[in-house]
Amino acid sequence: MIEVNSRQFRTAAALAARVVETRNTIPVLGALRARANGRLELSGTDLDIEVTVTAPLIEPMAREKLFLIPEHRFLTKALAAGGGASVRISPDQPGAGDEKGKTGFSSGDLSVDMVQTSNIDDWPAQHLAVATPAMRATLGADHLRQIARVMPAMSIEETRYYLNGVYIHHVAGWHWRAVATDGHRMMVAELSLPDAEPCVDMTGSDGVIIPRKGLTVALALLTKAGDGASAMALGEGLRVNADHDLAPEKPTCRNRWQFTGANGDHHVSIAGKVIDGTYPDYSRVIPQAQSASMIVDLKALRRALNAVSWRAAQRHLRAISLTFGKGEVSVGLASAEGLAATMRVACRHDCPPGFRIGFNGQYLLTALNALTGEEALFGFGGGNGADSFSPVTIRDPADTTFLNVIMPMRV
Repeated sequence: MIEVNSRQFRTAAALAARVVETRNTIPVLGALRARANGRLELSGTDLDIEVTVTAPLIEPMAREKLFLIPEHRFLTKALAAGGGASVRISPDQPGAGDEKGKTGFSSGDLSVDMVQTSNIDDWPAQHLAVATPAMRATLGADHLRQIARVMPAMSIEETRYYLNGVYIHHVAGWHWRAVATDGHRMMVAELSLPDAEPCVDMTGSDGVIIPRKGLTVALALLTKAGDGASAMALGEGLRVNADHDLAPEKPTCRNRWQFTGANGDHHVSIAGKVIDGTYPDYSRVIPQAQSASMIVDLKALRRALNAVSWRAAQRHLRAISLTFGKGEVSVGLASAEGLAATMRVACRHDCPPGFRIGFNGQYLLTALNALTGEEALFGFGGGNGADSFSPVTIRDPADTTFLNVIMPMRV
């Protein structure tokens, strides 16, 4: 008999299920794997990502138990409605006649029996966790926020799959960097990881690309963890050979990522495969010299963008133009339907009078929303005078750890 606190069990099941797809052609992937020994571990997977959540047992067990929970969403709702303080689990109950074995769950006056439609041996033994780390570092809440800040710039195009994630690599010393781009805009965040283990082989362009879904799940599960309560590891996984022995991958392979941390009373591990591709040399897109700049109140510019583009935003936003006058910038919208709107915003700039440049308004608004200060600093031109074709940088003048780069568009 396995006994665990009902609230902790329901929470662990809900967390582990974050990665489980609601529809699966492979039935076993719709279930959670449970492992009970000194604690209860619940795991969910979609073959590329695996989430494992642990919860304490009320009474220790004499021997390990492995079983599946196929209808975990129904079970958690039933247990919540039943109101029992603890859940007692009886796996491996024999079925009647030709019926398969069952797992019984009881809580207070509630009793639930689940037929084991899949065999526990069918659970994919992929070993997605990092077995041999090339890098391991403690993460604080600020590190997680920095990674989350760049995520809006990830691409959603399947043809450029290598852009469908965040690129993390070592720069120098304890300086790391997280980068995301879709080819039209780019976000770069600096990460200071003083306790990261040395990994010379991950310096420069040779980093890893962590996929969108993995980061989304990891940040959702670890956001409430305190400073120093989370960790990140990058490195090698394990493979199973023909004789089912575990063996390390080749030393040059960094094929796994893993985040671990606390979520309330639970320990959480999110691990998966990196995107197998070569990330482009993003540093070539960052302007090294700029000839004009603008400093503007962040709230005022956001207000102007929302004011002129509210209707266009419903249609994925049209082009937004910035036209510079004496001590101000005019934020304008011109749509194909004949709608036009302009709002003036006071600013400090050294752009030529009448200089005009256009942006995808949604990209511009997303870049501004990623800033955390009171002002936004725009950098224009490639060094030979402000022009409307060179990449534009957008940053908080008081924050050197985050940078936006946006390609202008014709307006």
